[in-house]
Amino acid sequence: MAVYTRPNDRPTSKMDPMHVLMVTTGTLGDVHPFVALGLGLKRAGYRVTLATHPEYETLASERGLAFRRVGVSFKELLESPAGRNWIESGESLRRYKEGMARAFLPSTPQWLADVHAATLDADAILFQPFAVAAYHTAEKRGIPALCVSPFPVVVSSELEPLVWPKAPRWRWLRRRLSDSLGKVTASVFGEHHNAHRRKLGLAPWHSANPFAELLSKIPTLHVYSPSLLPAPSDWGPLAQVTGFCSLAVAADWRPPPELTRFLENGPPPIYLGFGSMTGRDPEQLARLSIDAITRTKHRAVLASGWSGMGQGVELPDSIYRVDSVPHDWLFPRVSAVVHHGGAGTTAAGLRAGKPTLVTAFFGDQRFWGARVEQAGAGPAPIARRGLDARTLADGIARTLGDPRYQLGANRIAESLSREDGVANAVAAFARHAGAASTSGPV
Repeated sequence: MAVYTRPNDRPTSKMDPMHVLMVTTGTLGDVHPFVALGLGLKRAGYRVTLATHPEYETLASERGLAFRRVGVSFKELLESPAGRNWIESGESLRRYKEGMARAFLPSTPQWLADVHAATLDADAILFQPFAVAAYHTAEKRGIPALCVSPFPVVVSSELEPLVWPKAPRWRWLRRRLSDSLGKVTASVFGEHHNAHRRKLGLAPWHSANPFAELLSKIPTLHVYSPSLLPAPSDWGPLAQVTGFCSLAVAADWRPPPELTRFLENGPPPIYLGFGSMTGRDPEQLARLSIDAITRTKHRAVLASGWSGMGQGVELPDSIYRVDSVPHDWLFPRVSAVVHHGGAGTTAAGLRAGKPTLVTAFFGDQRFWGARVEQAGAGPAPIARRGLDARTLADGIARTLGDPRYQLGANRIAESLSREDGVANAVAAFARHAGAASTSGPV
């Protein structure tokens, strides 16, 4: 890791708060942990700025964080034909690579330039794995850079591979599969990153997986619960599992009155929503979901997500559609949660002690579904590919009908209640980068 030195063009007073620049990319679930961590850093005395896609500016500003726009709208990228195809890539690494290239390569030069400009006055940088562009500036300027990941990103021979959690338990195979996602990402974006590094006067990366090499040299904070997935023994001392960094409901947030009435006028409903993961045909997914809920004869809150899934569809009185609602407010009021398996949604459901059914589209979602199953909080995840109303209805019935899943959810909720991921991550940052008012590492 680069040794921290305050840039020559900035004040050198030791009472000057360290400016921490956080860079992330992705969906709301990728941004929420950074906002939560940013608020923790701010309480600890750091000056904090969040740099990410423009649609998250309101979220940051409402929470009192400084904000810088980088790149284009991730929502628009994900809802483009290329983005929808990427979501539907399932467990095929070839389709994943092709979809990622079509969806994100055209905007990569702007992303690299914007991230560099946003980080020029930072004293330290936190970056999400897919926002590794921020590291180039940190290396050039000789300031600390830490990776903050919502999923296991350091290569291991002990962990189930992120994209293939049911792969055979051979250590050599697990290590190879664990390494493969980094290699695929480097094969898509490596040329752009190396061109950017040359422009900065840095040596290009030549490794097939330069990200893995980088993470062996800098601290990595994994912001998920060790109760679900403890750190493996083959990770070095720079890799840490801190616990989930969860964003509390805003103090001034109020639920829609219609939603409150729906919740009060009957037994607790199930929650069903797929966030931004609606794939090629959101309306087909909406019809499938409504059919499945109707078959179970349960009440439900249907979250429409980014695409507006279910808008314009006539719903029975037993289903209430909502655009979005804070999970930490809603989930304690439902009987079970059915979702796509994003790390943040998974954490919110388990924190509320709710039996969980994951319908995984791609990426790390099946991995988190497997963690739910392993914790005894729900059945095995269902793959989105080939999903129909009967399969989803049967999964919901199993989730609600087996009392062992409620017991498992209660156990993991108790463990999560004892963790403070934000405090752990802030303490780890201070150890590696320095206290808020110092001009060097502690």
